[in-house]
Amino acid sequence: LPELKDRPNYYNQKSQLPVIKEDLVLVQWSGELLDFNEVYSTILQDVCKRVKKTFERYIQGDKNGKRSGKPRFNNESRYRTIVFDGAKNEWLKFCTINGRWLYLKLPKIGLVKVRTHRPLPYGFNLKQVSVTKKSDGWYVNFILDEMSVPEFKPDAVVPTWDNSMGLDAVLHENVYLATSEGENLPSFKPLRKSLATLGSLQTKKNARKKGSRSRRKLAKREGKLHQRIA
Repeated sequence: LPELKDRPNYYNQKSQLPVIKEDLVLVQWSGELLDFNEVYSTILQDVCKRVKKTFERYIQGDKNGKRSGKPRFNNESRYRTIVFDGAKNEWLKFCTINGRWLYLKLPKIGLVKVRTHRPLPYGFNLKQVSVTKKSDGWYVNFILDEMSVPEFKPDAVVPTWDNSMGLDAVLHENVYLATSEGENLPSFKPLRKSLATLGSLQTKKNARKKGSRSRRKLAKREGKLHQRIA
């Protein structure tokens, strides 16, 4: 019997990344040549980290000993989020426009115009940037280090009958929640109302050939419906 090889782990896989950047890499099944010099280094390291976590959940399990299923192959459409670790404040050095827009300079990509939903705090340190592709566009998530945020200290409130409210989950017909003041709140039931449409979309998509244009169009419609339900 041959000697057992070392088990692949995060560190020996990460050490192979500089090697694959030296020349073009040939994909066996498609014959495509890939240039990994066009990809930022921390994104490639994040792929190795995801593989490590996946196999740890499969072999060792979580803190309760519960193990996930066997890892399966995911095509490129399942890779939706790229993580830029070790981000710097210089990436956001450009001024904002009307308090709603800012410019983000991503390595290997360039200048990106981002619409913000709230202003960034003063004196922050940018730690990580993740870019996610969804059915209606691209989303950017910032992880900031802000040391000037004060510690939250809630007020000591003594509950009485005057400053308290009772809530009851009714779950009957169209009533979802009832308050002690006699107000009934309706249930929107977004999933139940969309189940028929979602089922027909999934049936049509599964009948199409994998990789075809019609299947991708149906998958995009399904993604938009999932986003509306969420």
